[in-house]
Amino acid sequence: DFKLQIEQAKIANGEKLEDVSEWSLTVEAAQTSADENIAYLRKWLTEYKQRERLSENEGQQAFLEQSRKDQLEFERTQLEMRLTYEKKIEETKANHSKTTEPTSNQAAKTAKLPK
Repeated sequence: DFKLQIEQAKIANGEKLEDVSEWSLTVEAAQTSADENIAYLRKWLTEYKQRERLSENEGQQAFLEQSRKDQLEFERTQLEMRLTYEKKIEETKANHSKTTEPTSNQAAKTAKLPK
């Protein structure tokens, strides 16, 4: 242990045992405080990562929901356009068949005569 080596060196240099003990207590207090701070920061970091994952998942979920809404809106618009197009075709066919129905005059003109 590095702290023990320093204590031995201090005693070997002639420092009082009381001063070395006091120094040792301040080092231990600082080390305990640092350990507590590290534990707190680890816990905070773990919680932060969990919140980030949740936020990311919520963001992805919102993106997927919006994509699905956009897709449904596109499909609805597409179906409406198809319906409008089919109605116009039916109207055109109906109008065309009304104008091209052979009248009795036209039928007589186009009737085949026997040979």
